[in-house]
Amino acid sequence: MRAEAVVIGIGNSLAGDDAVGPAVVRLLRGRRLPQAAELVEAGAPDLGLLALLEDRRLAVIVDAMLADLPPGTVQTFTVDDLPPPAALPCSLHGLGLEEVLKLGYLLQPERMPPRLWLVGIPAASLRAGATSLSPAVAAALPRAAETVVELLRRG
Repeated sequence: MRAEAVVIGIGNSLAGDDAVGPAVVRLLRGRRLPQAAELVEAGAPDLGLLALLEDRRLAVIVDAMLADLPPGTVQTFTVDDLPPPAALPCSLHGLGLEEVLKLGYLLQPERMPPRLWLVGIPAASLRAGATSLSPAVAAALPRAAETVVELLRRG
């Protein structure tokens, strides 16, 4: 049976801080969550993200972002208050996250989660081939995981 809630960590493990989404999901594994939620390390799903979101009551997406903020700052958005496309998680994913989500809500609003949160962590480095997080982004992992838990609690 499919969980009503999903936490999706988006990111490329070979692009430095872009791996922060899956890293947060790994940190949540084994933790007691306030509600049953499927935990997904999605890589860079593009339109495949829509299949992960279909028929969920609640979704939390965690990803790196480009922003004029200190690296590792944990930001929370809803679909309604997404920042401009240039600030959203990252061009490494082909289609931007904003475009994929807006397409899903446009084409199949009845199948998309009525509650969707995005947790963005500004990246310090998105260098291709880098296999570790920068110190500032690595230090933000516990705070990002707690943010996800709180969003699930609000559910």
